[in-house]
Amino acid sequence: MALFKKKIAWGWTLPIVALAVLITFMSTYVTMRTEGHQQQNDAYVESYNSDDPTLAMVKQLFEMNYIGELPEIDDSLTLDGMIDAYVAATGDRYARYMNPEEYAEYSASMQGDLVGIGVQVVYHEETGGIEIMLVMPDSPAEALDLQSGDLIVGVEDLRCETDGYDALVDAIAGEEGTDVRLTVRRDGVEMQMTATRAHVTALSVTYGMLSDGHTGLIRISEFNATTPPQFKEAVDTLQAAGADRLIFDMRNNPGGQLNSVLSVLSYLLPKDSVLIRVADAQGNEETYSDTEEEDHTVDCPMAVLINGNTASAAELFTSCLRDYGKVTIVGELSFGKGCMQFMYPLPNGGVLSLTTRMYSPPSGENYDGIGITPDITVSLSDEAAKLNPLKLTEETDDQLKAAINALNDRDK
Repeated sequence: MALFKKKIAWGWTLPIVALAVLITFMSTYVTMRTEGHQQQNDAYVESYNSDDPTLAMVKQLFEMNYIGELPEIDDSLTLDGMIDAYVAATGDRYARYMNPEEYAEYSASMQGDLVGIGVQVVYHEETGGIEIMLVMPDSPAEALDLQSGDLIVGVEDLRCETDGYDALVDAIAGEEGTDVRLTVRRDGVEMQMTATRAHVTALSVTYGMLSDGHTGLIRISEFNATTPPQFKEAVDTLQAAGADRLIFDMRNNPGGQLNSVLSVLSYLLPKDSVLIRVADAQGNEETYSDTEEEDHTVDCPMAVLINGNTASAAELFTSCLRDYGKVTIVGELSFGKGCMQFMYPLPNGGVLSLTTRMYSPPSGENYDGIGITPDITVSLSDEAAKLNPLKLTEETDDQLKAAINALNDRDK
């Protein structure tokens, strides 16, 4: 988890908080708009009419006849509710309206520029406190020398035993430059610390060498602006340390930005490789290829871990490498999202994203509503499935062990 200003939604089924990722829609977003799209949108804005007679009549009836005292109603909230209702009625399961504040938070999260103390954490079952799993570089947490395994058991005057985990998480969130008092337990000893909330660059990529000394493991939590440089650093560092094969963990990755996943794929595949095929409602197809200036290719045995929460851009990553014969896919059937959303600005400063394209990997086989079937299907043990994903180890992670065995078989 990363403790940041606001939590909205994330793709975990276990009690994990990932406030570094403010919005995870299980969507692949295309944020650029062509000139034609912008002209069309401008026409909609010009014809926009907020003076709906039915809404005006409802307001007037309340004002004239309601026996109670009406509160002061923010018209922007009424508008938000109307748009949300319309979006829900369309049946577009991935459509999303964001008001100006939500869009600002989304934009910051996609840039990886967030406010917080800079830790990834999980719920600690024994104490009900916040267990730190990872401390982000150049963060307030790093400045305090907080460490993996530390427990945050108190925030200001709140305690995990009496106020609960969620209350502590909410209390840590706050504005840049403000202080928050933490009670941290390490090796059974409690310490009082004060952190000053600051801008932190989120980690969407974590990595390390496995115990065999030559297999690198790279986990991607989502595809945002921070992912390509962090991914390239992970690959380069592991290979320099002697990794001659790689495992990419896409489990619980809900997707993200199209440009991000294309940049990551471009680092692995030969230049000018077709990466994605996109079709609009009229069946017009467009292909996207490697457009990176540097011709960089990674040529070593690879495996990808997936599960039912692997979606959208994470599925594109997996299927694209599969189509080029690069990887063995291990785990469980993926989510199955092969459609794309465009984002359109609205007159109130908000944004509407709606599904406008279907996309497919190089083979052209769209998996929307179907998912990707692994080459090797394996589930976590009942005991491991109860653990937070960040707490899985080589010994407890049956899917990771199956991927290692698959790579071993390829080496024979």
